[in-house]
Amino acid sequence: MLVNRNGKLRKAWLIKGEVEEVFYEDTPDPESFTFYRIELYGDLDVRFSEKVIYGMRMAMTNPLYVNY
Repeated sequence: MLVNRNGKLRKAWLIKGEVEEVFYEDTPDPESFTFYRIELYGDLDVRFSEKVIYGMRMAMTNPLYVNY
């Protein structure tokens, strides 16, 4: 699982087994615009052609905007 801030990797976790919650805390600069995006990677149960297109990405959030 990855957290991106303003398009750059900010934090990554390697998660194995069942995990219900992951916490992340950050204090963005109050004078600037900031956006976050979360990406979840894993082994997808899809056809080979879809794995070539999507890779290992299982999910991605819409941008979460702060200070806009």
